Amino acid sequence: VYIPHPLYCAQKLEVVGTIFHIGSAGSRKRGSATTQVIRAISQILEHSKANLILETSAGAGNTIGDTFHELSQIIKGVGDNRVKICLDTQHIFASGYDIRTKEGLDKVIAEFDQEIGLERLVAVHTNDSKTELSSHKDRHENIGEGLIGKEAFRNILNHPAFINLPFILEVPGFGGTGPDKDNIVLLKSLIDNKH
Repeated sequence: VYIPHPLYCAQKLEVVGTIFHIGSAGSRKRGSATTQVIRAISQILEHSKANLILETSAGAGNTIGDTFHELSQIIKGVGDNRVKICLDTQHIFASGYDIRTKEGLDKVIAEFDQEIGLERLVAVHTNDSKTELSSHKDRHENIGEGLIGKEAFRNILNHPAFINLPFILEVPGFGGTGPDKDNIVLLKSLIDNKH
């Protein structure tokens, strides 16, 4: 598993943390790949004061980190409080976590808290999905135009687990030019005025 060199730059840039994809096990057994990931993350943390923020994956191509349990195993293996999580809404949906309803979201958040701990959740990549639940395909869509749906994002934005977290758009944009103001305006319209 290759972890890119820019992770080492976080300390010099004085950033709080670096969000990154863990990578793929390729043709190897996941156990040996996960061991290598744990070793690599531990080595990076020895030379940096920044947080390393693991992004949830969609599970395509034998990628690592598409289940909360697997992420938990990596966190426990590293044993450092600087290992955090960025939850990507499209990725977890593609991995089989059904967040389309309030009940489904509550169940997913409870599982995340049990496996990883909500204190490690530090960012949200906010994307609707072009592909169906459990597709294991990384295909982002504009908010409300995908299979997760606008009401699901209303539930996410107003859920106590996500209050005060940064939300980062990685959508194609309504004009096809990438994350745009229209997606931001739509998301803001879904926030309960009590927040």
